[in-house]
Amino acid sequence: MADRNKLMDLKDQSVKKFNAELAFLVNILYNQNTKDADFCTIKDAFMVVKNETPELIVTTVGSYIWKYRVNIKAGQVKQLLDNDYSDEIKEVSARPDSKNVDEIKAILDKVKQYWSKFNQIEQDTIVKRIQSMLAHYASVLAAEKELK
Repeated sequence: MADRNKLMDLKDQSVKKFNAELAFLVNILYNQNTKDADFCTIKDAFMVVKNETPELIVTTVGSYIWKYRVNIKAGQVKQLLDNDYSDEIKEVSARPDSKNVDEIKAILDKVKQYWSKFNQIEQDTIVKRIQSMLAHYASVLAAEKELK
């Protein structure tokens, strides 16, 4: 039972840390674009979901980060910025509660555009935060596997 409790604690802490890192990223994008309605909506929606169902964020966002883990671990941002994410957009847009494809593409294009506005120190910090999210997601996956 103690091992199970430790695993639950590890999972809970990893979920909290993952969401804290993602909150940092959402805020840094929002702070660069305070007048952009899309980023305001994203920030507001993120805060609600983060508070109501934090595991949903980890499950959803984590799976996409995991898919690109090799690039993320290596800090290879160029490949991530050059990707059109068409497969991911199709998958997300198929969900009943999702935005339409054009809106998703527009938001991704804005994120890519704003990347160049960050200085090198900010870019390095963002990459480290995403790498940290990847590590926290791996901890969640490992804990879930052991709990089954």
